[in-house]
Amino acid sequence: MIRKFLYLSTAHLTPAAKAWLSESATMNHAVSYYGFGGGALMSTLGATMTGWFIHAPKLPDDGGMDYGMPEDLFPIIRHAHANACHYILFDADADVIEGLPVFDDDEDG
Repeated sequence: MIRKFLYLSTAHLTPAAKAWLSESATMNHAVSYYGFGGGALMSTLGATMTGWFIHAPKLPDDGGMDYGMPEDLFPIIRHAHANACHYILFDADADVIEGLPVFDDDEDG
């Protein structure tokens, strides 16, 4: 099976979303490499040099689990689902996608 991923700019992330993604990636790294901790509830597959790679889960209002993620990630995940993408790669060097919110580093949504 081949699965697609959405490639978009980290400019679509609020500082709160970036912090949540970083914390989730760190928790999963600790479990994978060091064998301790419980890991993050959601599959933040990892941090990259310029962003994050995540699974695009089913959202709570669509019958999915509540992962405690910031709600400002929901429009991005919905956009991924609308384009048949199972994963999302946030990258500082990627393009901004028209129609999705864009945030300054100082903004928090």
